[in-house]
Amino acid sequence: MSSDPNKPDFISAWYEPPSAANTHYPPVYPHNHVTQTPGGHMIELDDTPGQKRIRIQHGGPDPITQDSSAYKEGATGSFVEWHPNGDTVYKVVGDGYEIILQDKNMQVSGKLNITVVGDANFWVQGDRIERVDGNYELEVKGNFSTVVHGLTNHLSLGDMKIAAGGAATGTIELKAASHVQVAGDLNVQRGVNSDTVFANRVDALVGMSAGIAGFVSLTGGLAIGLPIAVPLSINCSGPIDSLVLVSAPAGIFGAMQATIMSDVVNSNIYNLHTHVALGSPTTPPAPPFVAL
Repeated sequence: MSSDPNKPDFISAWYEPPSAANTHYPPVYPHNHVTQTPGGHMIELDDTPGQKRIRIQHGGPDPITQDSSAYKEGATGSFVEWHPNGDTVYKVVGDGYEIILQDKNMQVSGKLNITVVGDANFWVQGDRIERVDGNYELEVKGNFSTVVHGLTNHLSLGDMKIAAGGAATGTIELKAASHVQVAGDLNVQRGVNSDTVFANRVDALVGMSAGIAGFVSLTGGLAIGLPIAVPLSINCSGPIDSLVLVSAPAGIFGAMQATIMSDVVNSNIYNLHTHVALGSPTTPPAPPFVAL
């Protein structure tokens, strides 16, 4: 915390410091030299030891007693005052204007506190460049909108976190006329909903399911457990299990085991092939073991 109550901390209330000429430490005659016009304007040069100050005032109440009897019509009370400790107060009772036709340079060695009771408008007709050697914190209690007519770049040399809402609510929506490109890995802790997914490779650590359209390959083939799919074929390094039916009218089966077979060609293959038994060939099985 600051030791001086008139020098506020960041995001804290601050107020105008009172004049050094007050009822507790009034100017001492003959050290105070005052020039006052009939209209109430005043120039005050105070040489009181320990209380030296300068004040130029545009009419208004008396700076010491705050007596407004000297107030003249058209005088506002605006003033500038230099305090004994070097502080300077500029007070404008009305609108303030500062016009500089060339460059302006300002350096603040301590904190810069700006409080705008109303709205704040900045119009930069050229470029605007900001550099912050420390942290940059921005709190917006209302909505926050940004419109960029050119290219937008956000670069973080460290990590970047984007969050919306609380633990159960909040939505982040990304829209692009062409595409959204992710150069690194994309880790999603929950589901991914998409009309179409294009990928060079999809790896599923647990399982993969498809809807009523099933799995469709651009080349017409599907490889399970094998690296390359053959068009119009299903290549599988393990068993193919079907609880109801495998339909392949021109199918070629090797070692085959089935409980119910309804395919005509494969039923004939099963009924007419030679069953190899231990010792000698056997004939097709007798009913009721003939497949339907």
